[in-house]
Amino acid sequence: MHDRNPSDLSEPSRSTSIAGSHLLPDKAPFRSDATPQIGGIAYNNASFSPGLGALRGLAAVGVVMFHVFLVLPIAGIDAPHLEKFAPLNGPLVAQHLFLAFFNGRGLVVLFFVLSGCVLAMSLQRASGFRFRNLPAYWIRRGFRLYPLLILAATLGALLQLQIGLAEVDGVSVWATWHYNTPKDALPWEWLKNVIAYSYSLNGPAWSIKIELIASAIFPILYLVALSRVGVLLGTVVLVSAMFLAPGDPENYFRMNLFTFCFFIGAAIPLHGKRIHQAYVRLPGILRKILVASLVLTFMFARILMEPTDPRPPSVILVETICAAALVTIVLFSSRKRYSNSPVLQWLGRISYGVYLLHLIVLFALVHFALHLLPLGGTSEAVYATAWLAVATLAITLPAAWLIYGVLERPLQQLGANSARVIDRYLGRAGSAVRS
Repeated sequence: MHDRNPSDLSEPSRSTSIAGSHLLPDKAPFRSDATPQIGGIAYNNASFSPGLGALRGLAAVGVVMFHVFLVLPIAGIDAPHLEKFAPLNGPLVAQHLFLAFFNGRGLVVLFFVLSGCVLAMSLQRASGFRFRNLPAYWIRRGFRLYPLLILAATLGALLQLQIGLAEVDGVSVWATWHYNTPKDALPWEWLKNVIAYSYSLNGPAWSIKIELIASAIFPILYLVALSRVGVLLGTVVLVSAMFLAPGDPENYFRMNLFTFCFFIGAAIPLHGKRIHQAYVRLPGILRKILVASLVLTFMFARILMEPTDPRPPSVILVETICAAALVTIVLFSSRKRYSNSPVLQWLGRISYGVYLLHLIVLFALVHFALHLLPLGGTSEAVYATAWLAVATLAITLPAAWLIYGVLERPLQQLGANSARVIDRYLGRAGSAVRS
């Protein structure tokens, strides 16, 4: 969810001078014959390698499918994502297989790991990044995250205004949890959604609060992750916080659960190359077994370990480790045949819009079109779910593409230009003070 333009620079050095107020390593000298690289990673777009862009796009579609499947009870099972695995219950097993393939809650963990990786790659490209550069960095992040968040909150408020407190017959308990804001409370709820304090008007927006907080503290996470000792100590502290922080995770804005995702993501471009080299030295069959094991663990950990808890730290830890391993393999892989697909790269570019807009589209369809479909039996519920999936994607993908062109990309550029102005101003101010 982060777009930058790559510079024609080779791999930066890893030296960091805190005493000289440098936060980040300097770039290596220019090489005109070099492919743009970061830590040995060749990349062609923004701040993503093609593989990461494809991974992000597929993850966004997976979240859409996950949410669509939760709208209608199938075979009398109202909330299969919160049911324990029961191998003798055929309908539940079938639904668990679907929910494992589109593991929406795990895919959000993957998004956080990707964000940490991408931000670290972006900071690695920074030359002479100092404390005075932090305002510009925060401005760029704000322009990246807030505009679409504001638009999504506004669209969610308009949908709530249209549907009021109307209920839809036959939908699941999960579906009835959404869009229950009274009309007189809507302005205040809209404001809270705009600043990412609440997500009552758009469920996926809960993760944007995590992104905003993580973005604010990310330079510290990156600085710690620069050394292997820092990675070890940071891992011990952050994993301990996942399990030992007292009280409700809401008291920490859930950052005790998810900060490790961003931290381990930051370590991937810094230290992942050695891990990938060890991976490629394995025999081909062992590599395939390892990748299959990582994917299957990521898919089924939540169902098999703790499905009844929406955010169990043990599952989040397992998903984070699996996601980090898979991102490392994708990032450093030299095989780009599938990830270079124009369709997957397009999905990657519009993935933030797909993620934030799809639930608004889905519930608009639920409230205004679902009554046109026959409901009641299992086959009818399956047909209606398939129809919702197709219709939601058919509307969300073009809408996200349009919004990317007219809102996201121009405002990202505006944020980048504003950040450069702030950087130049603070740079001149710092030079004047030193002189």
